[in-house]
Amino acid sequence: MNSVQCDRCGTWFDCDTTGFGILKKGGLKVQYFSCPECGEKFHVFTEDAEMHKLIERRNAVQTQIRIARAKKFRKQTIQKYTQELEAVIQKQRSLMPKLKAEGEKILRDLKCEVKSK
Repeated sequence: MNSVQCDRCGTWFDCDTTGFGILKKGGLKVQYFSCPECGEKFHVFTEDAEMHKLIERRNAVQTQIRIARAKKFRKQTIQKYTQELEAVIQKQRSLMPKLKAEGEKILRDLKCEVKSK
């Protein structure tokens, strides 16, 4: 289990499914975990429709590669799948900074909404 220390209150806690949450807003799905002591939310991953499609494509290509290796496909075929996988990974990496910033903003805005109530 991974233990982390809350930036806000200093409490050490295990990252497990009890503190994990998903927030959907404006076509985005923000995954986060919360400190059990103070409730501070920490960003894990943000997904939009494009990232979701890329995740599905990446899983499909990885499955194709496993099958191709198990069935001893030609080296060129496996190489083609591997190149496609690398292209998907590169696209995911290019989207991540923007999505992370948007997800963190959603979590900050949520925190501000809670404080103002």
